[in-house]
Parts: sequence; C-alpha cells; structure tokens
Amino acid sequence: MKRFVQRLLFSLCLVILPGGIPMEAQPSGGTIRVEVLLVKAGNNGSGVDQALKGHAATLQRLFRFNSYTLAARRTVRLTVPGEGSASLPEGQSLSMRVAEAVDPSMKVEIEWRRGTQRLLQTRMDLGSGNPAVLGGPRDKDGTWLLILQRR
Repeated sequence: MKRFVQRLLFSLCLVILPGGIPMEAQPSGGTIRVEVLLVKAGNNGSGVDQALKGHAATLQRLFRFNSYTLAARRTVRLTVPGEGSASLPEGQSLSMRVAEAVDPSMKVEIEWRRGTQRLLQTRMDLGSGNPAVLGGPRDKDGTWLLILQRR
C-alpha cells in the first residue's frame, strides 16, 4: 500500500509541476534553424558536387540524374510558432511556417515560389537529423531540388 501511495504522489507531481507534462504534449518554444540547400539536378555527367557529398546517396536513391550541383545554401530561422523565409537564386524564394514543434519532429508548411508563381506548396514533418528532399520544377538546364534539414 505504501508503494502504491508513493507512485500515485509521484504521478501527480509529474502532472502538477511545471515541465512535468510529457515532451510529446509540449509545444517547443524558441528558435529552430533549418538548413536549405537548393540543388540543380541534371544529366550532364558532372557527378555530385563536393558540397553535396553527404547527401549523394539519398539524391541518387530518390532521383535518376547523374549530376547534382549546389546552387545555394541558406539558413531559415523559425521562432516557434512563427515563420521564416529565404531568397534563392533566379528569383526563387522559400517560405516556411511552423505552428508548434514537438521533439523529435515539427510540422512545417512550405511554399516555394519563383516571383509570383507558386512552384510547390506542401506540409511535412521535419525531423531532427533527417533531411527532407523535395523535387521541384524543371527548366531548360535541369530540375531544381530542395534539401531541408533541421539543425
């Protein structure tokens, strides 16, 4: 009986004390950094850009191109809840919005634009440590890809 009362009191402390709510139920405050890599993929035979070597296996598994070139690297800082954006080459931009972050992932709304034209709009879970790769629009020189990684 004594052990039961101890467990009950311990459980009540977890619920009552600040910070005693399990992590899954807490929105994460603060700032989150997302690394954004804009990649130009094509079939010109030049291989994988040295700056993308850490992502080479993922890119080659997901796509059937033989060349991947880093076009831009940006960091988007998101205050949770909040939004952030990055300007990218050739008039492209990326906007990200997060309502709350829950470790180990966060739900992010993403809008990729070129000028006023929307290229992609999606929602996804962005986990810590696992990059997300998005295929984007084609143009005369190849296909644009985005690699997003929470830091």
